[in-house]
Amino acid sequence: MEMFATQSLILTNYGNAPAKFTWQTPSQVFVPKPLSDEVPAGSSLKVEILFNPNGTKSDEEILFLKIQDGEHQELKCQGQVAEAKCVFLEKQLDFGNVHVGLQAKDRTFHIKN
Repeated sequence: MEMFATQSLILTNYGNAPAKFTWQTPSQVFVPKPLSDEVPAGSSLKVEILFNPNGTKSDEEILFLKIQDGEHQELKCQGQVAEAKCVFLEKQLDFGNVHVGLQAKDRTFHIKN
């Protein structure tokens, strides 16, 4: 099962010339989209940062925004994934809707008494 979350940010060009940029990422945990583009003079561009964790831990890294003929920027990203739990509040187990004709899947869970 793949987990991910996204966060948006706005890049604004207050200058009077187009600003070309490229993101440099140390890993694939935080991935900006688009990786490179151009922000026209006096306007803004929406960028999505995709958090794609690779485990149940806290992730932190710095993304580097390289701006052609401009001042480079850093973006510190932090993400945390909590361990998944299943808690039974009643003495029954509800599997929800079970569709007929689909390939069977085995799910294992441990009960601690």
